[in-house]
Amino acid sequence: MRTSWAISPKPIVVLWVIANFCLFGQLLWHDKSSVRCQPPADQLLPNPDVTQALAIQPREWQIELFIHPECPCTLTTLKLVERLMGELPVRPHLTIYVASYAKSSIDWSTSTNSKLAFRLEQFTVLEDKEATRAKSKGALASGTLVVTDDLGKQLFVGGITTSRSCDDLNPSYLSVRDLLITHQHLVANTNVYGCPL
Repeated sequence: MRTSWAISPKPIVVLWVIANFCLFGQLLWHDKSSVRCQPPADQLLPNPDVTQALAIQPREWQIELFIHPECPCTLTTLKLVERLMGELPVRPHLTIYVASYAKSSIDWSTSTNSKLAFRLEQFTVLEDKEATRAKSKGALASGTLVVTDDLGKQLFVGGITTSRSCDDLNPSYLSVRDLLITHQHLVANTNVYGCPL
């Protein structure tokens, strides 16, 4: 006697219809806000728009401080600059330029003010031969601070002290601090108390 293993097509069709209905229903009622899977990072292609945007990002705000290697008045400015940088929520890049002169016997890198500047953290200290850069920025006395925005516009040139040895908070200091925090251009320049560069 032969046994027939043939299965009726009716249950197969019913199962196929149910499976398709479930899959189709899931697609119809799928939550659009659900998190979608992403390919592994190494398979992602770079977005040309994002790459271009990163390449043309504006530079950050810059602070330049111009000092004489041995000016005693500059000690106060260095203290206030360190304090200022500590009060800023976002630190702009600060470069301290120490003037050096061919006719001087003072080694700019081992001078009193340079030693103090080198001890300050996260600042760049560079030599400014014959105070060339200082003069090009309008800095004529030691302790002159120059603030430049991210578009390269010079917004402030001046001092942040009110006398040669006073390191109290003062209108000059506060105006520079406010400029760096709010980016509101209120005061363009202040007096500088320091030796000529």
